[in-house]
Amino acid sequence: MLKTVIVTNHHGERYELPLSNPEESGFLIKNITGMGPVNTSINTSSGALSPGEFFNSSKIQKRNIVIDLIYYPEGQTVEELRLLAYRMFEVNTPIDVEFYTDHMAVVAHGYVESQEPTIFAEQCEVSISILCPDPFLYALGETQYSMSDLLKNFTFSFFNPDPLGETKTIEDTYYDGVYYDESTSVPDSTLVFGTYDTSAMKTIHNKGNISGVGLDIEIVIKDSGLSNFIFGNYTRDEMLKLDDDMLGAIVPNGLQNGDVITISSVRGKKSLIFKRLNQILNILPAKVYNSDWIYLDSGDNDVYYSCDAGSETIDVTLRYTEGYAGV
Repeated sequence: MLKTVIVTNHHGERYELPLSNPEESGFLIKNITGMGPVNTSINTSSGALSPGEFFNSSKIQKRNIVIDLIYYPEGQTVEELRLLAYRMFEVNTPIDVEFYTDHMAVVAHGYVESQEPTIFAEQCEVSISILCPDPFLYALGETQYSMSDLLKNFTFSFFNPDPLGETKTIEDTYYDGVYYDESTSVPDSTLVFGTYDTSAMKTIHNKGNISGVGLDIEIVIKDSGLSNFIFGNYTRDEMLKLDDDMLGAIVPNGLQNGDVITISSVRGKKSLIFKRLNQILNILPAKVYNSDWIYLDSGDNDVYYSCDAGSETIDVTLRYTEGYAGV
């Protein structure tokens, strides 16, 4: 059940329109259309001797939200509320519309197309039309997922350092700024606080109900080595590769400790960005030609990354926003 609508205009002003308490806002929500799944245009063609038609392509159309409001004057005049509505839904400006229900909170990003008030009527109303080029609704918060989790290995119950200085072998351990592999020995008295989980594949559960959601892949270099980096989604059979030669030609002095590479497949914001301190470079040519942009399906996604060198000394973090077909 829809409980509240909150609109944020291009001035950054937020207005809450609760359905149960119209006296708080001065507006009673009469009706809202355009909150469900958007229609799809399906293109087909006919064959000369074949029955029916053949599917060519399909496309989801833009979303059109229409909000019908009745002025609810409590301490204000109808004219004051009408002028307030002009401010809230200023025509030809961007606007965010948030919908809160019993089980979800989502937002639509659009532009105010029109506002049609009824001035000469016993019950004055206004109808606002909002066009959303992006047809989907999105969760209010961003989801972040680390591919390189730090696993806790130490609890402070007691500590008995080895006086003989004997050594032990540890695997994939990060200690005092140094990564040790399975062939490295450290003093037995060394306190191992945690190890990095660098599994080749992990499963991400996308709670949204639409597929093809874009995401940001952030790679933090913790050493100078990174070779033949690959990131993929087994579920969608997609794989993105970075070209080492092109990276070396674009990035000054090669990759260094602390450098950050961000790969974004978000709709309208596809990019490959390199950042070192306050230096930002466009490294889109470093994406191997014909390799895929990575997206997430609804539900479980088996994602992975690999590289010939540096896989244990990089942090890979995913960020995405769940998408929904409708309320």
